[in-house]
Amino acid sequence: EKKPHPKAGEFAWQMGEMVAHAIANTPGYEHSRLGACIAECGGGAGVLVAPDFTECVRDPLNGAPKVQVADKREGGEAYKVEWVGKYITRLFGVEARKFAPGPAA
Repeated sequence: EKKPHPKAGEFAWQMGEMVAHAIANTPGYEHSRLGACIAECGGGAGVLVAPDFTECVRDPLNGAPKVQVADKREGGEAYKVEWVGKYITRLFGVEARKFAPGPAA
């Protein structure tokens, strides 16, 4: 049976971690399914959408997703740059080229 699944990079990364720990049979490993995404609104503003699918993974039949939405009118762009930078550093190390937004079109 085909089931829908999230395709966001945050969840792809987490799925990779989960699979790696399943293959390694890591004792006591428990993983959450928290995500975060900044929906950019222009002018440096944004809206933070943070879904949590942890209970859905733990109990696929009864678990319900949760979501947090936060106003990022101030600092939304900076939050997104920091979030992207976190993954660049994890993948390529601290010496990696830094992500920076380009000029507005």
